Amino acid sequence: MGLSIIKGDILDLNYEAIVVPSTPNLDLDGAIGEKIKKICGRPLQVELSQLKKINQIGEAVITNAYNMKCKKLILVADPKWQGGNCHEEENLERSYLNALELADIFNVNGVAFPILSTGVYQFPKKRAIEIAIKTIKKFLRDGDLSVALVVYDADTFEKYQNLFSKFTIVDGKLVDGEKLPGCFMEIKRNRGWYGRRTVDVLENRSNKKSFAETLEYFRIQHAKSHSDTYLNAISKGMYNRITKAGSKVIPKRSTVIALAINLGLNIMETLELLAPLKYTLNEAYEDDCIIIQGIEMMEDIDTINKRLIAFSYPPLVTEKED
Repeated sequence: MGLSIIKGDILDLNYEAIVVPSTPNLDLDGAIGEKIKKICGRPLQVELSQLKKINQIGEAVITNAYNMKCKKLILVADPKWQGGNCHEEENLERSYLNALELADIFNVNGVAFPILSTGVYQFPKKRAIEIAIKTIKKFLRDGDLSVALVVYDADTFEKYQNLFSKFTIVDGKLVDGEKLPGCFMEIKRNRGWYGRRTVDVLENRSNKKSFAETLEYFRIQHAKSHSDTYLNAISKGMYNRITKAGSKVIPKRSTVIALAINLGLNIMETLELLAPLKYTLNEAYEDDCIIIQGIEMMEDIDTINKRLIAFSYPPLVTEKED
């Protein structure tokens, strides 16, 4: 699972759901909307007439996809560009998040997005792409979903290819007939991707231990007390629940990373602690690079959090998971 950048027609892709720009009245916008209305015909029109209208820009609804390759349509009221002083960026971020959350709620395995708001709504393309990529990758930290950002025209794809390669990994898909440059690996592991330098180590390590067993192993290896392990990362109650034998309580990825930092784990050990929960650290993501650097420099949670905040990323621990 992960984020792919694909050049082509979104209607030609075999994703379980596609996202469609819409007005709050559920009128499908633009060229994509017109094509969809033609393909789906009256059944879609009837379903839309029975749905509650969207109250706010950025909200989304989900419908069936009649006569289409996909199974679901996610309609989102994306914002019009009004000079940048009317919360357009926040509303665009909400558009992506609400669509992704709907996909998650309805157990959709894969969803494809156009670059929202950049057509007749005239949102500046570069900024719209940056918001799309940053919002999607943030959501995927704690989600198990395959997401495509689809670029229809060749000019846009070529103009912003450096931006795409800087922020994304191609998840086993082809981009304009070739793999996008800048990928660290072409091997997918669980939900994430490992850089080349981590794979050889993890290939030779058993991953049959549970998260609780792996955490306890490293705690003993590094001679840390229980309180040293959860301090500033997680509440004592939550720590007791996740370390209990047979526990099915799953901590957040950021919490696991914070525990690794408290234990003084190196990057290989941190990846091994993340692996039982199908989490990872990915060198293709800027915020993960900050975390990786902090781990390699043996920095504490507060120091890494300050650097993340300085680069406009959320801290590892905003409040202890309870």
